Amino acid sequence: MLINSTLPNRANAGFEPTPERIAAIITQCILDLNPTRLKDDEWFTILEPCIGRGDLVAPVAALPQTRIVGIEQDPARAAHTRARFPQATILTADLGTIRLSPVCFSLALCNFPYGYDALLGGRLEYQMLKQVTEALLPDGVLVTIVPARSGWDTRSIRYIGTHYQSIRAWRFFDESAQAAECFATFTQIVVVAIKRPAPLLRVPDELRATLHGWRWDAERG
Repeated sequence: MLINSTLPNRANAGFEPTPERIAAIITQCILDLNPTRLKDDEWFTILEPCIGRGDLVAPVAALPQTRIVGIEQDPARAAHTRARFPQATILTADLGTIRLSPVCFSLALCNFPYGYDALLGGRLEYQMLKQVTEALLPDGVLVTIVPARSGWDTRSIRYIGTHYQSIRAWRFFDESAQAAECFATFTQIVVVAIKRPAPLLRVPDELRATLHGWRWDAERG
């Protein structure tokens, strides 16, 4: 994987952990979006394809009847997460080098590396989004954290709009000067959606306008 992106992102090899408060809010949003899915007696299968230290999945992991599969290419972070969630399956691998089983996960929690992959010839977020979507069950829940300046582009918008429904989004909060500076650097938004039983041929006009409205605008913020 050859990452070409912002200097802060390259400095971390594409790794930008999710703040704990944002992870807790995301969990509540999932429950509000589809309230029966995480509260019944059935096992709920969770995929986090770039799990890092497990900060994003941690609030969901505390819920009953969950099975977690995580992928992390950094051996030290993978070992940390394995110790943190001993019941989970944590693979030490690059997502781009493995094949996920199709239509077998109920929830995907995604904070992909941000950038352009010279080998794949496109945005990392988009390539990984397609891979994860194939692994989700119909009516499965997608959560993805995207840089609105660069990652939320026309191709990603078209893909989300045709493959998902009940799409919601919000931006990271400016709760401190440091958080505001971080948002200005990465322009992160959280997109939550439910996978359609079958993809549409095109994005409906009204939905397309809404999704395009979430793109980063320097004047609007």
